[in-house]
Amino acid sequence: MTLTAPPQPHPAHPATESAACPICGSLETVYALTAAAIPLLRCVRCALIFCPEVPESDARERYYDAGYFTDPEREYGDYLGEEAVHRRQARYYLNVLRSMGITGGRLLDVGCAAGFFLDEARQAGFEVTGCDLSGFAVAHASRVLGLDVLHGDFLDVELPHQSFDVITLFNVLEHLPDQRAVSGKLSELLRPGGVLVVETWDYRALVARALGTHWHDWAPPFVLYYYTRRTLAFLFESARWAMLGYRPATKWISARRALEVVARAPFGLLARLARRLSRTRAASVFAPYHMGDLVLAVLRRRD
Repeated sequence: MTLTAPPQPHPAHPATESAACPICGSLETVYALTAAAIPLLRCVRCALIFCPEVPESDARERYYDAGYFTDPEREYGDYLGEEAVHRRQARYYLNVLRSMGITGGRLLDVGCAAGFFLDEARQAGFEVTGCDLSGFAVAHASRVLGLDVLHGDFLDVELPHQSFDVITLFNVLEHLPDQRAVSGKLSELLRPGGVLVVETWDYRALVARALGTHWHDWAPPFVLYYYTRRTLAFLFESARWAMLGYRPATKWISARRALEVVARAPFGLLARLARRLSRTRAASVFAPYHMGDLVLAVLRRRD
C-alpha cells in the first residue's frame, strides 16, 4: 500500500492562509486538503488541521437530529438498535479507568448521546451526569434510562465548578467550536487531581496517512478539528494539565457500521459489495476496530 505524504502547503489554493489557529493562535497556517468541498487549513506551529468556517450552534443541533441516529444514509444508521455494541464499548472505557485505579466518583460525559456509557458507569459505582447537543439522544438518556443529562452545547450548559472527578469526551472534542474555551471549562469543572479522558482521531497515524484524502474522518464542517499528540499538548497546556497517557484505542463496532463506512467511500466495486453485505444477517456481528488512528489521551488536572 502506498503511503501518502502529510498534507502540504498549497499556495495557489484560495483558502485563507492567514486564519489564526483556534488552538495556539498562530497566524502561520497553510492549506492542508479539501474534503466535502471545504478547504482545511493546517497550523505549522501546533499541527492542528481545522475547518476555518464553524457552523452556527442551531445548524449543528439540527444536524444531530433523530436522523443522525436512525437514518442508514447518515452517521449511525441504527444507533439504538446497536445498544449492545455501545455498551460493550462503554465497558472498555470503564476498564481503562479501572486500570488507573479509578473505580468511582463524580463523572461527567460530554457528548453522552443516548447514555449507554453513563448507564454502565452508574452500574459500576460512579455518580454520573451527561450533556449532549442532540435533543433526540438526551430524551432517550433521561426518559428511558433515567439519567441526569443536560441538553445543550457544552459551553452553554451550567455545571458546578470543581465538582467532577472524571470527565470523558469520546469522539466529541473535534466537534466542539472554540477549543480554548472548551479546554478552560474542562479545567474549571474538574477537581484538582481529576482525570480527563479524550478519545479522538490522529491524522498522523499510519492508516490515516495511507488512505490520504479517503480517510473516513475527513468530514467537515461537523468534524471541525483534526489532532496529533503534539496538537493536544498545545490545547491542554502543561501549566494546567499533565499528560498521563496517549495510546491507540479500541472501538467495538458492528459489521454493518463498518460496511456502511466502506459503502460511502469512492472504492467502486468494493463499495458496492459493502453496500450489499450491510443488508445481510452477517452484518449484525460486531468486532474490535484497532487500526491505530483512534487514540485515547488521558490527562490529569494539576493542583
